[in-house]
Formats: sequence, C-alpha cells, structure tokens
Amino acid sequence: MRWIEPGDPIRPVSRPLPRTGVLAMDKLNWHHLPYGELAISPRTGGWAVFEGRERTALERVARVEDAGPLEPLLDVAWKSALITVDGASTYDEAAHAAAVAETRDYYTIVLLLNSGCNLVCSYCYLGHATPTRDRSMDLAHARATIRAALDQPWSSVLVDFGEIAAAERQFRALLPWAEDEAAARGKVLRASIQTNGTTLDDELADFLALHGVSVGISLDGPRDIHDGARRFRSGEGSYDKAVAAIGRCRDRDVRVHLIATVTQRAVGRSRDILAEITAHHPDSYLVKPVLSQGEAAAAWDAEGLSPVDFDAFMADLVSGADTSGSELIEQSAHKFLLRLLGDRGGWRDSCTSRYCGSGKSLHVASSDGSLHACPRFVADAGNELPLVQITKKPQIGRVELRDLLPADLRHPPPTCEGCSWLGSCGGGCTLAGQGTEHSVPLPDPNCHGYMAIHETLFRTIIPSFLAGRHHGSRVFNGAELHEVLT
Repeated sequence: MRWIEPGDPIRPVSRPLPRTGVLAMDKLNWHHLPYGELAISPRTGGWAVFEGRERTALERVARVEDAGPLEPLLDVAWKSALITVDGASTYDEAAHAAAVAETRDYYTIVLLLNSGCNLVCSYCYLGHATPTRDRSMDLAHARATIRAALDQPWSSVLVDFGEIAAAERQFRALLPWAEDEAAARGKVLRASIQTNGTTLDDELADFLALHGVSVGISLDGPRDIHDGARRFRSGEGSYDKAVAAIGRCRDRDVRVHLIATVTQRAVGRSRDILAEITAHHPDSYLVKPVLSQGEAAAAWDAEGLSPVDFDAFMADLVSGADTSGSELIEQSAHKFLLRLLGDRGGWRDSCTSRYCGSGKSLHVASSDGSLHACPRFVADAGNELPLVQITKKPQIGRVELRDLLPADLRHPPPTCEGCSWLGSCGGGCTLAGQGTEHSVPLPDPNCHGYMAIHETLFRTIIPSFLAGRHHGSRVFNGAELHEVLT
C-alpha cells in the first residue's frame, strides 16, 4: 500500500489504531488504475493505493487483534480514514468543518470601484459600460466599507480593489489611507488588484511594489486567443499591453496571478495556453470557463464552451503540467490536489466548495454601494441570484457586513452523495449551484470539469509522485511518500 502524507495536514491524526475491536471498511469507491487499486472514501476523502492482493486480505480481517502481519496495513487504512473500529473513525465531520473554517484566517472585502471598463471583452459578464464618473464608487462609501472590513473579528484583512484600469485614482487614494486605518486598529492589511494590464505603466508598477500589492492580470493565452476576445473599443487587441504589465510587475518582484478565461477559441489549444502562461513565470494562475452571463450570453454560440470541451481542456492542461515537470499547476487543480493530500493549503479560501466563505468571510461592494457574496456573481439590478441577500443603497458611513447566503446552500446537493471526489471538491461552487425558488443546493454546472481534473490528477501527477517524481516540488507543499510492504 502506498499513500502520501501531507506537509501541512488539515486534521493531524492523534488517535492511534485501537488494539482490539470490530473492523469494518468505510463505504469505499474502488478505481482500477495501471499502478494499483485506488480506494477512496466519499465520506472522509481519505484514500490509498493498494497493490496485488492487499484489498482482499484487508477485507477478510474481522477484528483488529486478528490482523497479524496485516497490522501495518490496518494502521495506514486507519490513519487514512478508510476503516472504522467499533464504529469509530479518525474522521469527524464537525471537526473537519471547523478545521477548514480555521484555515480562513483572514477576511476579504472586494471593492468594485467603477462598473465600467476601457475594454469591450466579448465574454464580459458585467457588460460593456463606459467607465464614466457616475459609475464610480463614492470615496466616502469606499472608506466606510473598508472600515467595516477592518472591524471584522479577523486579525488580517485583504482588500481587493478589483479592476483598477478605470479606477486608478480612487485606488491610489484609498490604499495609503487603508494602511493607516489598519495600523491604528492593530490589524494586518494586505492589498490586491485585478487588471487587464492596459494602464499599468512604470509609475503604477512602482506604487504596487512599494505597497506590496498582489496583482491579478488577465491573459487568455497566445496573442491570437487573447486579442480575439480582449479588445479596446477601437478593435485593437490588448495582448501587448497585458504582457508589458506582467513584465513590469515581475521586474519589481510584485506577486503576479494570471487569469485565463476559456472560450471556444481555446478548444484544442490547452498546451499553447499553458506554454504562454508559464513563459511569464507567474506565482499562480487560474483558468475559468466563460459564464453564460452578460455579453457572453448574447453571443453564446460563438463564445460558449461545451462541458465536454472544457473537461478535455482541463485534463490536457493538468497532464501538460505533469509532462513538463512544471512547478506551476492551475489553481483549481492545485487546490484539489492539496485537498486530496489532506493539506490545509487546499482549503485556505475554500472557493469551489460548499465550505466557501462567500457572503460570510468575503463580501463584494459594487460601485453603486450594494453588497454581494462573490465577485463572479455580481449582476445588474433585477438579475441578481434569487436566493442571495443583497444589501442595497446603504447609508454612507453605515455598512453592515453579514452572512448573505441561506445556510442550506452551504451543503453539497444530494446528487454529490457517493461521489469519489466529494471530500476534495466539497460539492462544487455554492453560488453556481443554487435553486431559483427554494434554498436547495443544486449541482455545480462545472461538475464534470472538476471530475476531469480529479481523474487526471490520479492518472498523471499523483502516480508520478508515487514513482519518485515531483518530490520537493512546491506543488506538493512538502508532502512525503510512504509505503507499507505486506
């Protein structure tokens, strides 16, 4: 049997295998792989790879004290939460939920300082509004929102100033003020921005470096893919400016996170996109499928990506990272990998799971002053997600940050029961999978993509690690390979 011990375990196992008791296998799913039989518990998320006749031998043991030479095998299965003894397990659902909650050791407020943009991306879910002054967030309200964020019980607060290409003036005014406010409260303040990169010149890059700002930059891939979607109103592409912005940040050791939106243009081009992204040496990167909202909804036949195409794209992207031996893996795949390993790092923002902090430890303040639960689900009036409470038109200076989601949405839908990947996927996105009339969680529409990622991890990167590759890679965060010979 082979298993991987995480470098930073989410739930360290302190309870040893009982010396006596009735042994029972947890309800396990078995996957036949070229390198062994994968046993995984949907309930606990624990897994291990069995070899030869180990499975049959383990299933024949009725009591712990009768294990004999199989006791080392039982010990690993116990630590991996694959077995119970007298009904007891190393896994406790409430303790696991509490451990996940503890990883969210900071609060996040996202400010959408202007609802307009200088680009007219073909798939933008926020529309193509011109960034006029009337679309800007009032600075007094922005300050009140930041104060409310700093008053949250977390000792560390992340202020994400959103897309600043049309709001640089407000951003420059707010950040130094926010730093002073945080210092006065004894809070740690971190800052980030998202940008298309078109206005990020040397002066702004110096400002970002001075204040330690993390930068998210949109780069959809090579020039033809990027410029096919991300254009100025003149029709000119934005690739050159985005690439120049990345270079300015890297030259100043500014942390860079790249975001690629996947449309029909990306079909069959995953390796090209991976090569483009890795060539710029970002600290991390995220791939997200285009949403059927805003401009993309109106042009879905040209922009939309089928689930089958997205599955194939993500699988090839993860395989490419394994083949190249890259120290970089797509962010969602990396989260799932760390969660599979039982590593705390996979849960720190809990995005893409029903443990998500959206609307609770994360709020979004749009330019009109209303509060939302997630930056990917901010809609115009009348088109909001029906079950998410939205605080509208608050009085200046009185911002209330509270849980915006019904509690029932924070549970996986019934369709997730028995899925091998439930323990690491966590049921998918809380907001993408919600009903329209009742607070009944529904499946995430990107579920098949997440399954493709998990299956590819067990076909590529994980067996590579089991075979001796990737040891010491930051992708595995200090994990160690162990093996029991029986």
